Amino acid sequence: GKEIERRWILDFGITNDIPRPKAWKLDKLLEWLDNHPIHADADVKYLQKIVSDRKTELEALIREKDMSGSKKNGELKNWAGKQPYLRLIHCLIDNDDIKKAYLRRNDIPQGRAHIDNRNSVDKRNVSVWEMMAEKFNDHNFNPVTEALPLLHSDFTCAEDIGYNTVKDISKATAEKCQSKFTAMILQMNRCISKWERSGQGEGGNIDPEQDVEHEEMTNDQDSFFTSTETGGEDV
Repeated sequence: GKEIERRWILDFGITNDIPRPKAWKLDKLLEWLDNHPIHADADVKYLQKIVSDRKTELEALIREKDMSGSKKNGELKNWAGKQPYLRLIHCLIDNDDIKKAYLRRNDIPQGRAHIDNRNSVDKRNVSVWEMMAEKFNDHNFNPVTEALPLLHSDFTCAEDIGYNTVKDISKATAEKCQSKFTAMILQMNRCISKWERSGQGEGGNIDPEQDVEHEEMTNDQDSFFTSTETGGEDV
């Protein structure tokens, strides 16, 4: 409501017919704002700062509530919200060594030595998931996402995904990183497939056999991840 009054005063000054949006419903508020956009760089930056400040305040309140309500006997919470998942992604994309290890994660080294050493912690190569877990738990790793306001409203402001945003959740392990990252890839592929079949892609996917095949594959993968996620400790 205050933003509507602010935009009116900027455009028309203080007049007798200034809108009184306190009793307006959300749909009417959004419609008015859409019909009266702002273009000045200073105003855009002002709104971006307000949005960023409000999001920071809300996230702080949510974290405080979670800490007081679910942190008992020093027990750490399961992963929730977007911060741990964004941080996990940046563990991969912000480190060249981890990116190379990810691209080669399915390579099988040749020779008998690899077979003999694969079960030896001291001799085998460190897996990409172990590297990501170590980076995730590193208190010196404090990335910030890039603001992409032209892409989508969810990316209007940069997101802090530093160590302090995840210090109260359970620590990352190699198994957890592999499970969470694979689940994200699965969900992304599922969204892409649905988007293409909806007609938003290259003409849409209208092959019914391909739809059935996709659903069977998705159900099989869902069963695997469900059994993994519910097998005891959150992974």
